[in-house]
Amino acid sequence: MADQVNYSRISGLASGLDIDSIVKSMIKAESYRLNKYKQAQTKDEWKQDIYRTVNSDLGNFIVNTRKDLGLSSTTATGININKSISSVTWVNKTTVSDETVLTATANGDAAAGKYSVNVTQLATGVTAASSKAIVTSADPTVKVGTATKLSEIKDINITGSDTITFYINGKEISGLTGDSTVQDLLNKVNQSGAGIKMTYDSGLGRFFIATTSTGSSYGFQVTSDANRTTSISGTKAENLFNALSLNINRSDGTVVTGNADNLKELNNGTDAIYDFAGATGLTSSSNQVTVNGINMDFKKTGSVTVSVETDIDTIVTKIKKFFEEDYNKLLDGLYAKINEKADRDYQPLTDDQKEAMKDDDIKKWEDKAKQGLLQNDPTISSMLYSIRDMLYEPVSGVDSKYNTLYKIGIETKSYFDGGKPGQIEIDEAKLRQALIENPDAVMSVLFKNSDADYTSKSLTSSERSSIKEQTGIVGRIYNEIIFGIKGIVDQAGYGQEEDVLRNVRSNIFIDFVTERSSISYLSKDITDLKKRIADEQDSLKRKEDMYYQKFTAMEKAISQMNSQSAWLAQQFGTGQ
Repeated sequence: MADQVNYSRISGLASGLDIDSIVKSMIKAESYRLNKYKQAQTKDEWKQDIYRTVNSDLGNFIVNTRKDLGLSSTTATGININKSISSVTWVNKTTVSDETVLTATANGDAAAGKYSVNVTQLATGVTAASSKAIVTSADPTVKVGTATKLSEIKDINITGSDTITFYINGKEISGLTGDSTVQDLLNKVNQSGAGIKMTYDSGLGRFFIATTSTGSSYGFQVTSDANRTTSISGTKAENLFNALSLNINRSDGTVVTGNADNLKELNNGTDAIYDFAGATGLTSSSNQVTVNGINMDFKKTGSVTVSVETDIDTIVTKIKKFFEEDYNKLLDGLYAKINEKADRDYQPLTDDQKEAMKDDDIKKWEDKAKQGLLQNDPTISSMLYSIRDMLYEPVSGVDSKYNTLYKIGIETKSYFDGGKPGQIEIDEAKLRQALIENPDAVMSVLFKNSDADYTSKSLTSSERSSIKEQTGIVGRIYNEIIFGIKGIVDQAGYGQEEDVLRNVRSNIFIDFVTERSSISYLSKDITDLKKRIADEQDSLKRKEDMYYQKFTAMEKAISQMNSQSAWLAQQFGTGQ
């Protein structure tokens, strides 16, 4: 038992030495590699965070400027859909001689001019409504509610166990009984796919029915069979509809009662009929139509003139904001990152150094240590070089008088004026003149679009060059930034920026997943460093144990010597 000493933490009782302090100092002296590994890991983690912040800035630049330019829209489910410049409505402005007849906007591809429009008929749907308040049989002064059972409606002549089945526009409505509620009826009709919306206004006590779309292809018909040939006469469904006391508003303007015979008759909506600039008898199932890039919303019948002209003021405002504000600001931030110099005197703090410092001092130190981590970064620098390079190249298929930026008054800033490579300044007078002379050419040199994926790694250099030639400057900027985003994802992963980057391009991570198995270079380095740190910690623990073993042996030897000395002294004392 005497030999089983816990040497991991012994005191120098025999030697009088502070063994723990000595061992700690010895291990500290040998922790150089461990500290270097930890500092390297910390630097990689900082660099990873900074990279991801850069990608957030790049992604948000594309997403936000696309929205500002009308080049993307968000669906009801939150999905971003990219659009071409031909679909935006700020390039042209419209005036309508009488906006009570119709309102209009013009897409980017609409031709300037004046257009005569004559609306002779509006598109309509079919509607029906209760002609009176629907009340309960128990108390005719009380309107039914959505929780009221169908059998409790006044004059319905249906018992709780009676089943009710009918067809609306050939779609079966079944599973209803007298015990079903008003809400059950609404749900069955609205979920049937019949193209009908049925509602109940509890305040008015009335049912309302309407086709979900306008036009002659949409109507309202109630039958007792899917073939739509047999009326509901003599069925519980007839009792139901009689109790609802419907009036049907037909497309010809007449109103008929909703009895079995009238319900069997197909009541269709009407198409809009209109003339546009000499094209007569045009029809549409909707009152919202687009002709020749002009979007019109018919309000009533009548004749108007729609005028379309290039909206130079809005175009200039949009272009200046994109380049002189958003784009230049982005480049300012990127150049700040790659031009920021690192101070080699500030390295990540070791654990011992942090213990001796206050929290505020630690933050100040680490802020200084983070500076310059992306100094001369090749991924960002390459992206900036590519952007700067393509700004000077002409866009193919555009009138040679306007096929480069500088020809339309958009030029790179001078270094002597404080500009950074690739930053833009605009000669507004020259831009306005180009828009007056040839607005289509100006919009093409900026926004001409190519459907091909410029960033696909399967492309050859010549294929990529061809796509670039066919793409306007704004699209080129986006493409080079997406290239940069992909490169940064390879370096640092996507972190918390996944949603933003997917809004830039839905398949933006495909190369990262297929080629790198979603493991970034920095993540791999960090994993390797963590293993080295663990191995080094194990090595230092073994050394610490070894030192304690040696000091334990020393203490043991000194203790034995002290015991022998005491025994000898005792013997000599006894001899006296």
